[in-house]
Amino acid sequence: MKKTLYKIMITALSIVLIIAAMPLTVLAEGVPLGEESPFISAQFLDSNGDEADGNALAAGERYTVNLALKNISNVAIFNLTAQLTDDITITNVTSIADVENSGFEYGGYKVDTDNNKFVIVISTVNNTTYTELNGETVMVTLTVDVNTDGDFADFFQVSTSRNHTFIIANLEEGNEAAYVYKDLEQTATDYPFLDFDMSPSSKITVTGTLKVATEETGTNFAPDSKVANATVDVLDANDAVVATTTTDSDGKFYVEIPNDAVSLRITKYCVNERVITLSGNDVTDYPNIPVVAVDYDSNGVWGAGDNGLYKDGYNSQNPDMDLDGNGAFGAGDNAIYKGFSGKSIRYASFVL
Repeated sequence: MKKTLYKIMITALSIVLIIAAMPLTVLAEGVPLGEESPFISAQFLDSNGDEADGNALAAGERYTVNLALKNISNVAIFNLTAQLTDDITITNVTSIADVENSGFEYGGYKVDTDNNKFVIVISTVNNTTYTELNGETVMVTLTVDVNTDGDFADFFQVSTSRNHTFIIANLEEGNEAAYVYKDLEQTATDYPFLDFDMSPSSKITVTGTLKVATEETGTNFAPDSKVANATVDVLDANDAVVATTTTDSDGKFYVEIPNDAVSLRITKYCVNERVITLSGNDVTDYPNIPVVAVDYDSNGVWGAGDNGLYKDGYNSQNPDMDLDGNGAFGAGDNAIYKGFSGKSIRYASFVL
């Protein structure tokens, strides 16, 4: 086992060193590398099998911790290294490689004798293929004994070294490309980032898609439109931001809602702020949320200032002026824009 793990780790690290000199040209299931957003989350179950809060682990308890990977279409090698504190003890480890027909052959791990370092390397067959993933996939399951009350993220600190924490996304036809830990400073030679949350509490997951409203009440919307790079803040009862995210290139967002959250606030330079009330505990998805996205001078009224900015952006093919979302600039965009001329915002009530 030790020899096998050593070979896997040497192979994986050698590949990363090779990657450092290579351009990112590979496609992952038709998605250009870097447009995916790999996310590793830690999911917690207590000794009764109930969901637990990773921010508040209890001393003397034993937890099952699932490290799950989502938002990536294929994986050849998954490598994660973490520094452990004496506040936890890992007593058992299984990986996706232990699941029959998972597509992963190797699942070697190591915990140092003094319990201060954890390393897992999961690899596909012979490190020459990749395995397609769908949805959220549990890559590693840990059995963890907790010795001190506290936050799992303080006890299990993932290495920020690109040689220690990375995902090799595709080895098809000899191409190699990797995602590395998000907190590394980005440079021209960096590779796409992966992100993670090592201590989630029990939260409601909300997903949605921002659409361009076609009138000032924000009720109707252009079906194919999308509002990219908008900020979605989660607010508590005091309007403090307790979580935040941004919409992707398709206008979609994903955010976990803490228990004390009461609303979402949507903003962008050309979007009039929209606050949406959260209701109940079963909100998971709202596919279409219309926002007024034509206030280019951000003053709450549509007039001469917006006209000039819209015209300039239209002529330069700024995506924020593609209001109907058809990938071109024409009569549909102009019709939506002109419908707001001289009007003030009066959003209708919107509750999730």
